[in-house]
Amino acid sequence: MKRVSFRIYPDRAKSCYYVVHIFHTEAKMYEHFRRTNIDPGHTGQLDFRAICQGWSRYTVRDDKRLKRHPEIGQILFWAGNMGAGVVSHELTHATTYWAGRRTRLPLGELYSNRVADERYAWALGHLVAQFWTKYWQRRKRARWLKA
Repeated sequence: MKRVSFRIYPDRAKSCYYVVHIFHTEAKMYEHFRRTNIDPGHTGQLDFRAICQGWSRYTVRDDKRLKRHPEIGQILFWAGNMGAGVVSHELTHATTYWAGRRTRLPLGELYSNRVADERYAWALGHLVAQFWTKYWQRRKRARWLKA
């Protein structure tokens, strides 16, 4: 399967990450989604052009306590639909999921809380910068991604 994958981190500490997958075709993206889907709302017709899924994963340690896994989701794209609007749309979802699950940002107050608004905006910008940097690095090696 032709796929390019990399991690992007919403915070400087790199305490958690999303795995980005870019597929050669839309059909391959849907095939991967069907295998990895955790959302019961997405079981029928697949008609998205890209998707971000956020989650929390835990493992049981030897002492029976739960340990939160740093992977917080996946973001799926296909090479024929890699515009800036699509990418920023999905990364906005990623930032929102991260803020809701991994921070205490008051998401309902972003418009009136300058500190929260700045932290959210910084995380989004950080994800976007990492995405495009890693995309262009991978694009040099994956000829099919240039289409």
